Amino acid sequence: MIVSGAGHPMRFYRTKNYTCLTDGQLDVRGFRILSCGIEPCTGAKECGPFSRSGYHIHAVISGKGSLTVGNETEIIHGGQIFILKPGLTYFYKSDADDPWYYVWMTVDGDGVAEHVRAAGFTDGVNALECQVDIRGFLSIARKFLELRGASEEYDLRRAALALEYLALFVEAFRPVDPSGPRKKEVSSDIYVENALNYIHLHYMDGSIQELADYIGINRSYLTDIFKKKTGLSPQKYMLRYRMNVGAELLLRTRASIQEVSRKIGYDNPLTFSKMFKQVYGVNPTMYRQSGGRA
Repeated sequence: MIVSGAGHPMRFYRTKNYTCLTDGQLDVRGFRILSCGIEPCTGAKECGPFSRSGYHIHAVISGKGSLTVGNETEIIHGGQIFILKPGLTYFYKSDADDPWYYVWMTVDGDGVAEHVRAAGFTDGVNALECQVDIRGFLSIARKFLELRGASEEYDLRRAALALEYLALFVEAFRPVDPSGPRKKEVSSDIYVENALNYIHLHYMDGSIQELADYIGINRSYLTDIFKKKTGLSPQKYMLRYRMNVGAELLLRTRASIQEVSRKIGYDNPLTFSKMFKQVYGVNPTMYRQSGGRA
């Protein structure tokens, strides 16, 4: 949802190597989009020291350089992502012989800090290996930089590309091994919340494998974190939710058992009755007759 005014002016900068679109202040889903840029550095170009507002998510396409925060310096190379966080002072420069080529998106908002922390970025200097094709960030940035007009249409397109950049960033640090050091409770909570939302919308025809694919995690990992959070496996939760909907229809409508069965996705009312008894201990007819007290 766009909450800033339509057509907010954005400033475009270009030099021989440097291209940037900035100062849009576009707010979408709680994220403020501040800038996006591409720079193939030449020689040992230096930047800083300075302190930035927002989170500057840099994807290094190729080359290498150094990033310094305080007394700590790290060499960063192509295929890595580094972030400039608000409130810290940075100095960085490209390597004289193999200067880096990077793109960045600058965003701010409560949700951004959560994504950055969940990815594994700590305070100070650190860069992480990107687990997806890093050229995807370059492709998104190029499209973003083409949208320099001040219109509602361009606001929406820029917002979509900024979210695509953030989505790729989240994907780039998705835990491959759930037991590894990057498995965080907050990430598990997000996965379970998304799973619950999916089940509530697709309880009639969704499968657990489709659910895992939708969220983007391994099915066994999903089952593990879901059961820890809810006390039920996704399969049992989906069945229970489906039967709860059926139970509400039995008590609050005059629909026949066959009609209730169809409304919650069962073509065969006998299958519905079997599943209902499995959850509630009685068949749908007895449940309705007892007023839900059976």
